[in-house]
Amino acid sequence: MISPKELIEWLKTTWNYELFHLGENPFTTKTFLLLVLSLFLLFYISSKIRRILVNKIFPRYDLDTLILTFWSGLQNSSTVQRF
Repeated sequence: MISPKELIEWLKTTWNYELFHLGENPFTTKTFLLLVLSLFLLFYISSKIRRILVNKIFPRYDLDTLILTFWSGLQNSSTVQRF
């Protein structure tokens, strides 16, 4: 059986294990996990904000037609710029 002190020491060693260097900065498992967690939270929170905007805010102020008109105009201008 592993003692709690050994477990904590193993976790500290694993948490600070260097995967590679970016210039002078080490990229550790902690950095990698924080990056993945940050990206997950970014996508999760942005999807929740989008859902609130589309379902509650835009219909209340009749902005859904304005946004759709703006978005279609944006897509048409980018299509013209490609050719």
